[in-house]
Amino acid sequence: MSLRSLFTKLKQHLFKSSPPAAPSKGILAARLIKAKPQMKLTKDQQKNYVAIDCEMVGVGPGGTTSALARVSVVDFDGNVLLDSYVKPNQPVTQYRTWVSGIRPRHLKDASGFRAVKSNVAKLIDKKVLVGHAIHHDLRALKLHHPPELIRDTSTYQPLWVLVNTTCSPSLKNLAKVLLDLKIQKASHCSIDDAKATMAIYRTQQEEWEDELMKAKKQQPVLLTPAKAPNALLPKQASPPQKSPPIKPTANNNEAHPPL
Repeated sequence: MSLRSLFTKLKQHLFKSSPPAAPSKGILAARLIKAKPQMKLTKDQQKNYVAIDCEMVGVGPGGTTSALARVSVVDFDGNVLLDSYVKPNQPVTQYRTWVSGIRPRHLKDASGFRAVKSNVAKLIDKKVLVGHAIHHDLRALKLHHPPELIRDTSTYQPLWVLVNTTCSPSLKNLAKVLLDLKIQKASHCSIDDAKATMAIYRTQQEEWEDELMKAKKQQPVLLTPAKAPNALLPKQASPPQKSPPIKPTANNNEAHPPL
């Protein structure tokens, strides 16, 4: 399978609802290294991977404080597992529609934060979580996820090389170069962004997971005293031996004779 057909097939599979425009000539061949086939995972293994994206609105004076307004979660194949608008706990003072795509009507009957947080927590529990600058999403949701289960496309440096940058690339740029896919043409859509993030991860999955596995094997094993062999434990100095007490004798008890 050629490089172009590999990524075209992947895009068609993940973006069934809105197929992207035809690829521009040579962009993939010019920017991508030799493509590897994606990892062959069983259906059960694929269930261990989800991607997430959130949209924010502004609350407080001037709308400078971000609050969660929408969250979307997709599975390994790009199917939507959750897409929910979220009503912030504070009045919205800036909808940031030009970026977030959020309008007042979207939040009129939106779900409460606590319910959405609970639903997301159940979906991502013990799963590999894919995202772009994912710390923003987790912070907005007030959730913690094990670092070893996070795949962040903004910090994975081999992607920086592919898009010829020395700093964290935008999701829009990654999608354009790796997938030849135009996203965020106007405002953002958390569903499209989550799908794009998963698609980008899938193009790098085999190499990415191999690197993580090698790094894990190279980590030194720290031996605790309970598990360390005796030869590695520091030798303890023996306590000083006490001299036996001197028993009194008749001579010791006699008074000295007068001179």
